[in-house]
Amino acid sequence: MSPDDSGGIYLITLTTGELEEVYEMSLTHSEITFTECTVLYMAAKYCQAIVTADPGMKKVAGKLHITVYGYEWILEQMVMSGIISATTAIEKFREIKTRINPPFFRASDTGISFRLQPAEEVKS
Repeated sequence: MSPDDSGGIYLITLTTGELEEVYEMSLTHSEITFTECTVLYMAAKYCQAIVTADPGMKKVAGKLHITVYGYEWILEQMVMSGIISATTAIEKFREIKTRINPPFFRASDTGISFRLQPAEEVKS
């Protein structure tokens, strides 16, 4: 069963063989951690995208043909689904950039751009 077959969150236990594959992957991709390799392994196995701003993860995911979304994408999805407002999304994105994970947003190679605007700034 794939984690997205019926929706929701799943706890998946890796077999010894799968852990060995992750270990081999971590030797090949030494620029990311074992935990990050585990995330990419699972994304590849279940044909899932990942959400990250980490340049190393994005690079390795690209080599493995795994779709990568940035934080701005998840916030945009939340706005489009009506979960949060565009103003809240912008505030949360700024918080991520300045307080939670500032090093990723200072690097010029992350290619981060945020497309959401408060409604009062959008012209018809």
